[in-house]
Amino acid sequence: MKQRIIAIISLNFALPLLFGGFCAYAEAEVAKSAGEITPSITYIDVIGDKEKFAEDHWIKKGVTGGIGEYSYINENKHGDSIVAEGRALAGNGDYFFNCDLKKEGFGNFVFEFKQFKKYYDGTGGFFSLFTPTAAVPKLDFETERDLSLNIGNFKVEGIFSKDENTKCSVSYEREYRKGAKSLVSWGPVTGNGYTEYILPTFLEVDEMTDKLDMKIEHTVNGIDVSAEQTWERVNSQIQKVNNRTLTLSTGLFTNTRIKYEELISDMYTTTVRASKELNERAFFSTAFLYSHYHGHTTETVTDTSTSAYNENNPNNPANVRQDVVTVLPKVSISLSEHLLMDAG
Repeated sequence: MKQRIIAIISLNFALPLLFGGFCAYAEAEVAKSAGEITPSITYIDVIGDKEKFAEDHWIKKGVTGGIGEYSYINENKHGDSIVAEGRALAGNGDYFFNCDLKKEGFGNFVFEFKQFKKYYDGTGGFFSLFTPTAAVPKLDFETERDLSLNIGNFKVEGIFSKDENTKCSVSYEREYRKGAKSLVSWGPVTGNGYTEYILPTFLEVDEMTDKLDMKIEHTVNGIDVSAEQTWERVNSQIQKVNNRTLTLSTGLFTNTRIKYEELISDMYTTTVRASKELNERAFFSTAFLYSHYHGHTTETVTDTSTSAYNENNPNNPANVRQDVVTVLPKVSISLSEHLLMDAG
C-alpha cells in the first residue's frame, strides 16, 4: 500500500541567548560571546503503510519536538574559547552535542555525542491464492514488534600541548547499535495446498564497541618520535529466526529455528615511530608495530523441527588469537629533481 501524507506541521524559530553579544573594550576578558537556540515542533500524519514511511524518511508518524539547533561560542583575548553546538529532538531519538574547550598553552578538550534512530518495515508478502481462516482471519503478515535501531556514539578526547615540541592526546570512544531490524530471508506460510515464503522475519541486535587511544609525539635533536597505544573491545549479541513456518489452518508456528550468537573480542596495538631528515637529499624513518587480538564467540541454535536435518547445537564455542609484529625501516634519497629512491 502506498503512503499518503495527510499533514505536516512544522514550527521552528530562533531565539538569541541572553548572554549573546560582543564586547568592544580591549581590556575586557571576553572578546566574543554569542549563542542561539532554535526550538522545533513537527507533526506528521500518514495514511497507508506507516512503517514503510518511517523506513523511507527516517521519521515516524506523530509529534517530534525539542531543540532543532543550539549553538554557543565564547572567546577571550588570551585565546581561550568554548564552542558548543547540538540538537535534541524527542520522539524521533535524534540527539547531537559537540563541545570544544581550548586553553591557550595547555590544549583542547573535546566531547561529542550523537544518536539517531533507523526504522525498518516489518511487512511481509502477499499471495493471492491464500484465503483467510478462522485461526488467521487477516492475511496482512507483520512482525510482532516494532523494528528500529538506536545507533550512536560518544567520544571524549583531550589534547595537551605545552610547547611545540611535545604533544599528548588521550581519547575514549563508544559506538553502539541496539534494537531490531528486518531481514530479507522470509519464512514459509502454508495453506490451500501452497507453501509461499512471505512471512517476515527480523534480527535482534545489541552491539557495543569501546576504544581507548593514548598517543605522545615529541621532537628532540631534529628526530620526530611518536608512540601510540590503543585498546578496542567489541561486545555483540545477535539473535535471529532462521526459519519459522505459519500454518493458516491452525494459526500455529512450527519448525522454528532460532540462532543466537555472542562475540567478545579484544585488540591491543602498540605503535612506535621515529623519523629524521638527514640532509637536504636523505630522509630516514622507522616504525615498530605490535598487534594482539583475542576473540571468543558462542553460538546456540534451537530447532523445533522434526526433520533429520534439525540443528540443535547448544553453546558451540570458538576462540581466535593472533599476534603480529612488524618492523619497517625506510630510507628515501633524492637523486635528482625528478628522481627519488626508496629503500625499506
